[in-house]
Amino acid sequence: MLIGWLIWGVFHKGAPSAAGDWTVENFRVLLDPHYWSLVGRSIFAAVPTTLFATLIGLLPRSRAHECEHGDAGEGKQLEMRQRFTSARIR
Repeated sequence: MLIGWLIWGVFHKGAPSAAGDWTVENFRVLLDPHYWSLVGRSIFAAVPTTLFATLIGLLPRSRAHECEHGDAGEGKQLEMRQRFTSARIR
């Protein structure tokens, strides 16, 4: 339902509750270079941050998978279990 209101707002001309014409004038902002300078900076900051956060989230998960499924060997499991347990106690 929320997407429907968003689409209505983009194409509707006039107040939300009033009758009005349908238009594509709201898309003219996409042709404005000042708009893209503002949005471009946000995109430039958001994309690398998102990729970095995804990388951080995936690395520990792969380590945990190795320990739980025995891919790292029994000695490695014990070592990692002791390291994480002692770090939580401190």
